[in-house]
Amino acid sequence: MMPEPQMSDELNVRAPYYHVARTERGCPCCDKPTPVFAISLPAEHEILIVDDDTDVSHPRAESWQCAGVRAWIFHILRLPPDVQRRLRAIAPRFHRAADAAAKASACGSTWINHCAHCGASQADDDLHCEPDVAFMPMSAGAAARVSLARVYEPIDALACGYAQDPPLFDSMSGL
Repeated sequence: MMPEPQMSDELNVRAPYYHVARTERGCPCCDKPTPVFAISLPAEHEILIVDDDTDVSHPRAESWQCAGVRAWIFHILRLPPDVQRRLRAIAPRFHRAADAAAKASACGSTWINHCAHCGASQADDDLHCEPDVAFMPMSAGAAARVSLARVYEPIDALACGYAQDPPLFDSMSGL
């Protein structure tokens, strides 16, 4: 696994297309099953590498690098208007967080899932960062419950969360 690169504060990922993933999970607040959504990037996506090891007499060096593996992005701070419109149409419960806890997080107000029943925020870490959660399935059966819709439009974003080479991605439906 590659070390996580330091990211720019403007945009740090871009791709010629992306997938919107959908699955269900139990809401931690009301225990009812609710749909959750995520964005995945293809292997040909690029990440912005920032070299802050330069001395003060030289400007910060930045370069785009092809990742070469698929990735989930989460804790998303910025999305282009076309991607925002697409998400509002196909994933209306995936939108910028409005609650105080999300705004006070280390990343600030991010794009996040909300329960279809009680409206509670669904924490990105609970969806992406542990084995056998919604977007990190550990069995082919669990992976098959994740559906992927390819969006044939470019994307660029600022994301604080980045999970590369997700397990069982090829077992997800819709590829």
